[in-house]
Amino acid sequence: MTVNSDSMSAASAAAEKECEKHEAAKRRNEQWEKLREHEKEQRKVMEASMAMLTEKMIERFMPFIEVKDPGGKYDPETKIFKDKMKQKVEDLKVGEL
Repeated sequence: MTVNSDSMSAASAAAEKECEKHEAAKRRNEQWEKLREHEKEQRKVMEASMAMLTEKMIERFMPFIEVKDPGGKYDPETKIFKDKMKQKVEDLKVGEL
């Protein structure tokens, strides 16, 4: 009977070990899925940020692209652009304090 009980406990231990391996593999797969989802979310956030920055850059360069006399002394678009930039610089100065 001891031989039979030893073989049963060995089989039981082997089955338990196999079950643990299966559970560990399942956890790894779940972790990979979470990682993929996280990467997708990060990519969406990055793309939205890039789109916003592109819009802002185009908006800031537009006065120099659409004006008749870019950078001219009496050009109203250039004056508006310079005034906006001065205001943003002042806002940044106040923000640093």
